Amino acid sequence: MAVRVDNHTEYGTRYLRGIFAKCLSEIRKTETRPLLSRMRVEVRYIHSRSYAWVSGYAYYHRNFVLMRVPRPGPMKDGVPPFFGPGVLRSIAKVFIHEVGHCLGKRHRRGLTIEHLYGEFLDKHFAVPLAGAATIERGKE
Repeated sequence: MAVRVDNHTEYGTRYLRGIFAKCLSEIRKTETRPLLSRMRVEVRYIHSRSYAWVSGYAYYHRNFVLMRVPRPGPMKDGVPPFFGPGVLRSIAKVFIHEVGHCLGKRHRRGLTIEHLYGEFLDKHFAVPLAGAATIERGKE
């Protein structure tokens, strides 16, 4: 039940795969469709350097998700120097949203299934990942 990650960014592939695998593991607790056992995720940068948010794209009833992430600052072991709660949670939330499309869910008030996983997101993605260095604003 591994996630295949086709990474076209400087982010660590194992790091991203860990985020996606953790989300899929949680989704599989309630969704049993075989589609989720062979997910493929492509990760690319957002086209503009000025964009600092995460976006995604997925077709209905398919096993492919395209994730777009912001360009990071200097990396250390595939992890940006500040990969705080906002970016980490955004990647996880957008991924869950796109998996909802893979499961055939359409937008309902802008949501697919991510609203069902708020507690999971708060628990696992509300703080920086262990080992990710943080930089306070104005200090380097």
